[in-house]
Amino acid sequence: MTDPNKALATSIEEKLGHLPSLSADCCIYKVPENLRCMNEAAYRPLIVSIGPFYHKDERLRPMEEHKLRYLSTFKTCSVNNRALEDYIKIIREKEVKVRQQYMQNFELNSDEFTEMVMVDSVFIIELFRRLTDPTLIEENDPLFGKPQMIDDVNRDLQLLENQLPIFILEIVYNSAFSGSSFSSITCKFFNVKEVEVQNFKHFVDLLRFYYLPSSLRSSPTLRSSPNHETKFCTPVSATYLYSAGVKFVPYTDKSLLDIKFDRGSLKIPPLNLEDWTEPFFRNLMIFEQYYYLLDSYIIDYIVFLGFLIKTPNDVDILVQCGVIKNWLGNNEEVLNFFNTIVKHVRMLNSRFYYSDVCNKLDKYYNDGWNQNKAILKQKYFKHPWAAASVIYAVVILILTLGQAATGVTSNIQAGCNKHSG
Repeated sequence: MTDPNKALATSIEEKLGHLPSLSADCCIYKVPENLRCMNEAAYRPLIVSIGPFYHKDERLRPMEEHKLRYLSTFKTCSVNNRALEDYIKIIREKEVKVRQQYMQNFELNSDEFTEMVMVDSVFIIELFRRLTDPTLIEENDPLFGKPQMIDDVNRDLQLLENQLPIFILEIVYNSAFSGSSFSSITCKFFNVKEVEVQNFKHFVDLLRFYYLPSSLRSSPTLRSSPNHETKFCTPVSATYLYSAGVKFVPYTDKSLLDIKFDRGSLKIPPLNLEDWTEPFFRNLMIFEQYYYLLDSYIIDYIVFLGFLIKTPNDVDILVQCGVIKNWLGNNEEVLNFFNTIVKHVRMLNSRFYYSDVCNKLDKYYNDGWNQNKAILKQKYFKHPWAAASVIYAVVILILTLGQAATGVTSNIQAGCNKHSG
């Protein structure tokens, strides 16, 4: 009879033998359930699967046929006249490196994985080429015949689980074309300032970079320990700050994350809240939480706005000031957005980017003179007629006091003259 202990040990040994090696290149992550359950739809592609996470999702099968159409065009328009097997060889040589970019192993053999990477890479390349050069768009192309579809594809390419490493996209593109760059067509597709995309892991990484503030803090490298700690006071909400005289000013022509408090004015670049906003920020935030936690600018930005927004009235103040453009509906929708998007998201207090702004706001709010001045202004100078009445009352008071003082002076002089006489 087989020894059950030996059989189990053999089974475990087999599992150990098939463990993938750990890699520092991992940068494409599976969203954890505690975040996914907050808004499942924010992390799932709508119409197109890119990479292995949703490769066999039946909901996305219709687009697989269109990917093959793009592959057929790619073969014939490639200026370097490479055969299909040439691209297969190029990708297979990088298969291990591509796999190491994902946080989990996938049950796809080498042929399946290589085919998936090739088809998805070509789809992205051909999509970008068509958007930057409309003459390449074929008649009846469903992606360009219906604006909503191209918007949905754009959204799907911004999801963390729906990524291919940029390095493999560049390799395939450079193998097929010359005289132009993958960086150029990528930045045009996402409508961002042109940069060298080879410096980024994937499209989510690229978009995060685009929205970084213009002034970056001194930052430790990935996985190192913070080199200093910063303490800050959590600011009160927009309603309380407004009651203390804080002005909320749209900070135009600045990066979205460039928030500044100066001489009573909290300057915030306008934020458009639309249907795509939540998926966009959720995917940036989960990437930061895993890869850039010590430099979590996006997380800190959303958390800071969450400090300001606690009630529908807070939303109303920021909307009226032009800091928030609300396309979601009523103020409750905006409040719910900020209340839910930060749940289960980790923030490092010791590295909070807006700590200086928070401390300045706290100091300003707790200054009694600022509060009294704001009450006077909001109560008596909010309307022209109210201001006029206050000015009138002050003038009357001054005249009355002047008359009283004149009377007292006259009486004193009269008394002095009587005494002298």
